[in-house]
Amino acid sequence: MSAVTTSQAIAMIVSPGKVVKDQGIVIPNDNDGWTVTIDMKNEVTPVTKTVTDPEKVPGVGDTRVWTITSKVPNWNGKNLKDTDTKFTFTDTPGKGQTVDFKSIEITIGEGSSIYDENSMLTKPTSAGTADTWDATGTESFVINLTEYMKTVAVSGPSSKIGQAITMTYESTVNVAAVVELGSEDTIKNRVEVNNNGGTAEASDDLPKPVSFSFTKVDADGAGLAGAHFSLTRSNAPTGAYVPETNEFMKVTTGAKGTYTIDPLNETAEQASGEKKTSPNTEWYPMESGEGGKVTVNGVGDGTYVIQETHAP
Repeated sequence: MSAVTTSQAIAMIVSPGKVVKDQGIVIPNDNDGWTVTIDMKNEVTPVTKTVTDPEKVPGVGDTRVWTITSKVPNWNGKNLKDTDTKFTFTDTPGKGQTVDFKSIEITIGEGSSIYDENSMLTKPTSAGTADTWDATGTESFVINLTEYMKTVAVSGPSSKIGQAITMTYESTVNVAAVVELGSEDTIKNRVEVNNNGGTAEASDDLPKPVSFSFTKVDADGAGLAGAHFSLTRSNAPTGAYVPETNEFMKVTTGAKGTYTIDPLNETAEQASGEKKTSPNTEWYPMESGEGGKVTVNGVGDGTYVIQETHAP
């Protein structure tokens, strides 16, 4: 469920002034030898953050689109040369996602994208210069629209005051959502908009992948190790990882009988039920382990079909 919080910078007297009862702040004439300047209270700009199909569980390899919305502020009367002037989005994606920086788009109103990566994006330190980044849950990337707002957030022929700002980007659920989130049941995400010190924050969560298990048994109900199975997926949400025709889900293996769907891993093998040869070993993704049990991690919404290909 999404949530929003706000905070507002207070008005400040930045030059000497005089307060007169029942008259408020009085700006004297030049003969008094002093002037007063008042910084207007900064506008709190609203912000929202949502994700596609929030009620559907993503599997590892599934891509979702995040949408951040806000509006162009009113900077009339602002000192645009002040070094504290700013308009930024600070986005903190939760661990368990791989963010695609190349997918970022920003539009104003019904216009085309105004996004320029070189001048607007500051990547987190751990991302370096890469186009994709495995989010840590603590680091953020920043979109800085300050220079753009100096043109459109004031009255004039280019003014877009009050128009909607829409920012989108894609993230793909990775295996950290399975192995590193512990007891947490969601992938947490938040964003903060900063309009000259007035801030608002929004958050939304994505369910983390789940697991399923089954047991291969003989006619008497005893578990059988060594049976081989294939795994496919269909009827999945938009952006989901679904194998191509005649292909199977890509999985990695832990102990025999335990598998994790992980198409982002270069060592993952298709779960075809056929023998695979690694440098020094042979294995069958997937193969029932002790007691005939098979566990598959990293599962999302959709229809998964298990087919036995070789009996033990």
